[in-house]
Amino acid sequence: MIDYDDGFWETLLYINLTVPYLFSKKALPSMIQRKYGRIIMTASINGKIGLFHGAAYAASKHGLLGLTRTLAMETAKDGITVNAICPGPYAPHQQSARGV
Repeated sequence: MIDYDDGFWETLLYINLTVPYLFSKKALPSMIQRKYGRIIMTASINGKIGLFHGAAYAASKHGLLGLTRTLAMETAKDGITVNAICPGPYAPHQQSARGV
């Protein structure tokens, strides 16, 4: 981490954490007014476990899960659900073995 590029850190946190925050902030008022809404965040398995040489990515996805949980608690009373999916790695060769 000592040699980590600070610009890359800031960019990844902006894309993976700040943008979902800003989107939610913009979308929530109309959802609250309707007493209904669904927000689905795209997190990652790396938001639940660490990632070797991936400090910025893992930190941003951990943060996104925290944002998701907090928004879910804060908006449940307004009929809004906030969830995250956490995809992990996949092996494309397994897809071709199944004929997909």
